[in-house]
Amino acid sequence: MLVRTIEQIKEFTPVNVSLEYDRVKPILYEVENRVTNLIGVELYNALDNYITTPTDPVNAYYESVIKLLRSSIAWLLFDVGYDILNTQFSNQGFHRIEVEQGGKKTLFQRQELMLRKSFRETGNNRLDQVLAYLENNSDQFTQWKNSTAYTAIRDNYIWTTKQYSDIININNSRLVFQRLKQNMMTVSELYVQPLIGEAMHLEILDQISTDTLSTANSKLLKYLQKGVAFTTMANAGMEFIMQISEMGLHVISTATNTDNTVEVSLPPMQVINDFLKRASINGESYFRTTESFLKLNSTDYPLYTNSTAAENQLYPTFKNEGKIFLV
Repeated sequence: MLVRTIEQIKEFTPVNVSLEYDRVKPILYEVENRVTNLIGVELYNALDNYITTPTDPVNAYYESVIKLLRSSIAWLLFDVGYDILNTQFSNQGFHRIEVEQGGKKTLFQRQELMLRKSFRETGNNRLDQVLAYLENNSDQFTQWKNSTAYTAIRDNYIWTTKQYSDIININNSRLVFQRLKQNMMTVSELYVQPLIGEAMHLEILDQISTDTLSTANSKLLKYLQKGVAFTTMANAGMEFIMQISEMGLHVISTATNTDNTVEVSLPPMQVINDFLKRASINGESYFRTTESFLKLNSTDYPLYTNSTAAENQLYPTFKNEGKIFLV
């Protein structure tokens, strides 16, 4: 395991000195399994072995990524284990922990929700820092770059939180980005593939997954990413105000109370619809620009030129005084 002592947790979170490692160890296994899925078994095992048997001199790259991972694990630990750490399980069943006699009281619901949100967001955002560090120093982490975990991350036209946030502000939230990913897959299949042709669509995705983007495809990708980002937001936006459970479809209601509880507040539906409409228009505009770029530079993209996509005009061009403009 990457986190082996309670001191390694206390280094990143302000937990009480009385917290014992054995209390959180079962939860750590769950969190570290999630980390393993993200960075790959190969790199996880290499880091685990390094902690057991450090090299001399130390591996500065390993030391840095281990510190980043421990920070993320420490915060995610209290999100994943929030409910369990507030309970005790014995032969008599489950019990809530309350120590009012000693001067301690359980948190209000509002405080619990905000605290857990802080654990979840901080832990996940620090996982993005891990991925950025690995990406920037990929030559030092060949186990990661040669793993299926690496290609699994780079599975679409936008594959990092920062790339998306640079186009549409999602506050660099990894949680929001992860929620958008499934919709991005739909957008790439229903919008991008018909636009550039199946062969070119597969070529670019393969080059992204293997980090071998050609110069021409790198130029095109800048247009595609903007179209994908805005169209994804337009398609996925309504999902953010709804939940689907075994009981059906629900809209998240909102209000602010005075009894220390929290309900998320929604803006007027007109505001939401206007936002999604603008995202849809922006997405179409960027895809129109992409199509124009391909037609104007067709010699650089033979896979597109030889596809049925080149024969079609999916998006209308702009017209002004009888003149046609490819934007």
